Amino acid sequence: MGTAIGLDDAAAEHPVASPSATRTYSLYVTDVISGCVSLASNVTITVNPLPIPTITGNAAACESSAGNLYTTEAGMTGYTWVISGGGTITSGGGTGDNTATVTWNTPGTQTISVNYTNTNTCTATAATVKTVTVNPLPVPVITGNATVCQSSTGNVYTTASGMTNYLWTVSAGGTLTAGGGFRE
Repeated sequence: MGTAIGLDDAAAEHPVASPSATRTYSLYVTDVISGCVSLASNVTITVNPLPIPTITGNAAACESSAGNLYTTEAGMTGYTWVISGGGTITSGGGTGDNTATVTWNTPGTQTISVNYTNTNTCTATAATVKTVTVNPLPVPVITGNATVCQSSTGNVYTTASGMTNYLWTVSAGGTLTAGGGFRE
């Protein structure tokens, strides 16, 4: 009658099935008194693949940046979102949420992971982990005279070159006369 692939003991009354692919098993029994063999009784066991969650969202962020949105597949259940100690989930991230919004608080390598149960009630053997590089905020240093005479002109102040979006703010009593963008 053939072999029973995926059964621990094909001759047992209660075998354990562990098929690696969808299979149909047929059961035949023999009456011990008459010796007659039954017709086949069939059962098909469908083997569903385990899910492999994906995570989309920023792989790099700035320290203290809010609103970093991470998304995985919709329509699943039992979502489990976990982030490393350098971040905080500020929205989503619950068992019914396929998104998590994160504020990254600490520079360095951080992680966010997710796992879920799919529509076939299968759960991945391990959560999917996304690595996020959280960059430290720049610390501008201003160089120039700390003491000047009233009504003096030509006092030059500089900061590191190679950055973008310079924004100088001048307190009351001073005037910026040249240079990059500024706000009074």
